[in-house]
Amino acid sequence: MTTTRSPLPAIVLAAGFSRRMGRCKLTLTLDGEPLVRRAVRAALDAGLAPVLVTVRPDASPELLEAVSGFDARVEIVPAPDAHLGQAESLKAGIRRLVSRFACPPPGTVVLLGDQPLVGAELVRELTAFYLQKPECAAAPACDGVRGNPVILPAGAFGDTLLLSGDKGARGILAAFGLRLMPTNDTAAITDVDTWEAYESLSRAKPL
Repeated sequence: MTTTRSPLPAIVLAAGFSRRMGRCKLTLTLDGEPLVRRAVRAALDAGLAPVLVTVRPDASPELLEAVSGFDARVEIVPAPDAHLGQAESLKAGIRRLVSRFACPPPGTVVLLGDQPLVGAELVRELTAFYLQKPECAAAPACDGVRGNPVILPAGAFGDTLLLSGDKGARGILAAFGLRLMPTNDTAAITDVDTWEAYESLSRAKPL
């Protein structure tokens, strides 16, 4: 199947510390594939490029191996201040986008490395929804709950770079008129924060 190229790039946030898990959760496997690679593959299969994966400076060899070398559209981006919070990981990705493109793309899809059930179809649907009104931010909503991934419009890049520490982009999303795309896909609100959550997914799918 030929994948239609999207005008949007992606940022996969993979610079967390997995404190609630007690070990690097992103290299755990589901269907034989590391969780973080599943997020990267969802972006690639949806036609997003480049796919920037933000990682800690001390990222494990296993994590780097999981996201490198299998597709030229993937770029690893160090997030030197990742220890200060998720905002720093997002900022590292935005900075790289700004420096990479002479003319910024109309926005970027931000995926979380610990949402292994998010697939290309959800990403494609959200991208199409966003491009109907690209001046606004967009995110999926399942059962009335806002989920991920989210899409930041290009106009929000500057404000995103002003975030600090563990402060998320919620305020920026609201400022740019966040539009919610209704979906029945529970992948949008399913993440792996704890060992119990991982075991639950593993029982539903083979390791």
